[in-house]
Amino acid sequence: MPPSPVSPRPISLSACLRSLWRWSERLLIALVAAGTGLAFGLRDAVVPWTSLVFYATPLPLLTAGALAGIALAALCRSRRRALAWGVLACLLTGATLQREVMSPEPQPHAVETLRVVTWNLYGGRAGQDAILQALAESDGDLLCLSEVGHAGDSKRSFLHSLEAQLRARGYLVRAWPAARLITAIRASEGELHKQTWDSVPGVARILWTEARWRGRPLQLALADFRSKPTMDRSPGTERLLSRLGASPQPWLCLGDFNTPRASRCFDPWREAGALHAFETAGSGYAPTWPAPLPVLTLDHAWSSNGLRPLRADAPIRAESDHCPLILTFGWAP
Repeated sequence: MPPSPVSPRPISLSACLRSLWRWSERLLIALVAAGTGLAFGLRDAVVPWTSLVFYATPLPLLTAGALAGIALAALCRSRRRALAWGVLACLLTGATLQREVMSPEPQPHAVETLRVVTWNLYGGRAGQDAILQALAESDGDLLCLSEVGHAGDSKRSFLHSLEAQLRARGYLVRAWPAARLITAIRASEGELHKQTWDSVPGVARILWTEARWRGRPLQLALADFRSKPTMDRSPGTERLLSRLGASPQPWLCLGDFNTPRASRCFDPWREAGALHAFETAGSGYAPTWPAPLPVLTLDHAWSSNGLRPLRADAPIRAESDHCPLILTFGWAP
């Protein structure tokens, strides 16, 4: 007599969910492990996938991932894994607070100060009136603006309109319409002289301006890097540092680098003695993108030793997906 067929066991919904949670936790372990290893090790070495993971897993997101791991381990009813995730979450929280939250320190006395605002305007999507109001509230002596207008606006009508409005408000303005970049300085106390354009094909565009503030010379470089995580940014950062290092004047280099502050590309800058505004005089949370919940520090300001950062803030605003950098610099006595 043939054996009776064994009827399959019904799969319960709870078993399916536990299996899903286990696989989700394994995927999360892989991502957090890779991101943590790169954050404290290789960083953005010139290998496309490592750069992509490094940019996609900043410390605030790794911390959030560890907190999610606690929840997944609890759902899988594993106290040991939940405890392990909890320890990792504490460590990553400490690292995030240490690296990304700055406390201002007393700075040396400066004989002259300059208030600077650099901001990626996200194509001007918020509208000219809102942007002008935000700029007025920031009260910058020097404005360095990128993505001024939408890339599809072939006539650059937004850029030219904003340029005219800034002039009407007492600024001297220099622009590179093709790159959607604007540099402006208060006409009552500043001057803008020779202007040149520089492009690193496929990497960055740079607006160079020779300026003076209350009679003091200043070399300005406003940079806008392409937003491609797998791209090698070193040709652009090396070009900038080479020219800035040869400048006999105090210099200021700022803009949207689309490059995290911990990138290897900035190691030569620190070795050369350049000062990062937030590392030197930052106040509060440093990441600038994407607003309103920024996790990546993509916008930067660097200066030579003769022009010291005295204060740096990155307030969250609704007019752009980037936070503006509001900076104060001082000339050494």
